[in-house]
Amino acid sequence: MDAAFERLDLQPLSREETAGLLSSTLRGLVDPGAVERLWRLNRGNVLYLQNIVEQEVGEGRLAQDRNQWRWIADPVVSSDLVELIEARIGALDSAVSDVVDVLTVAEPIGWTSLSRLVDPTAVEEAEIRGRVALGGGNDGLKVRLAHPLYGEARRSPIGRDQAATTRSGGNAARLRRTR
Repeated sequence: MDAAFERLDLQPLSREETAGLLSSTLRGLVDPGAVERLWRLNRGNVLYLQNIVEQEVGEGRLAQDRNQWRWIADPVVSSDLVELIEARIGALDSAVSDVVDVLTVAEPIGWTSLSRLVDPTAVEEAEIRGRVALGGGNDGLKVRLAHPLYGEARRSPIGRDQAATTRSGGNAARLRRTR
């Protein structure tokens, strides 16, 4: 049976929509600080939000306290979420992986500084592929990861292992040795 599926692109949820979805899903009030942290981490991506909330509730880090849901610890990126993010990012060549890895530990970073650490054409490729974002700052052009979870996934032990198996050598290996 050949089934045709139509792609449906969803717009990211706003902070307010995230708060409403969390309250509805968790069936209770959610601490505004927890809503803000969750929104900043997932930037309105419903799939990422679902994964984070399921993980954090299951581990007891997002829990009810005095009739309100509170996030009482830093998030731990689950292996499922790392796999989801890695699938979203896709296979990155060594040079683009180096860009992502540098930004994981030092974002935002000025374009000039970053181009001394990694291949400038890899930064351009990372931007074209939607892995990094460039923006102006008071002191020049800044580069950051396009989504905060890209860095969280790379910082997790699972993400570091997956990233290490997809490339060999390069600046990322030098950075790992200096950490």
